[in-house]
Amino acid sequence: MREPHSSDEQLDQYAMGTLPAESLPEVEEHLLVCETCQERLTASDEFVRVFRTAAAQPDVRARRAWWSLLSPRTAGWTAAAAVAALVLLVVGQQRTPTAPAVVFLQSLRGPEASAQIAAGKPAILVFDIDRTARASEVQVVDTVGTEVLKAPAAVKDGQLALNIPKLAKGSYWVRVYRGDNREIIAEYGLQAR
Repeated sequence: MREPHSSDEQLDQYAMGTLPAESLPEVEEHLLVCETCQERLTASDEFVRVFRTAAAQPDVRARRAWWSLLSPRTAGWTAAAAVAALVLLVVGQQRTPTAPAVVFLQSLRGPEASAQIAAGKPAILVFDIDRTARASEVQVVDTVGTEVLKAPAAVKDGQLALNIPKLAKGSYWVRVYRGDNREIIAEYGLQAR
């Protein structure tokens, strides 16, 4: 007989994206209706987020500054070379047109699951949806739910895709709808950095 709630181990694996595929439908179905397990999953998600943040903290030990190793003459030449390189970089970028980045969006869960694009630059979003799903519309919203972009999806190289103009720095949700009834068939996280 099945337990009335998902186990702590199942919820932890679900939060980290390591739950075996055969258990995934059962756990997700239970999470749709059980507020207790939803709260436990939220706590597990928070723990994973805090743990990953703490693990990424830099080393706080004092280090000797690299520039203290340079003589004044070497420092001068190094500064001149850096300025020349910067000028060449800026001039070179002005002549190079920006091609849109191609980003593959996948339905995943967890903080590392959001796709990333460069803020202020165009991109092509390619979805992991079967093109026979006949998605009619893609909507991009910010974290508050304010619509940023709405456009019809197109099939590009056999996959559902959408060209987007530049997005401001921030977090977004990309939602794919099917048909005239606006039934949502997929939702993806997207970071513009």
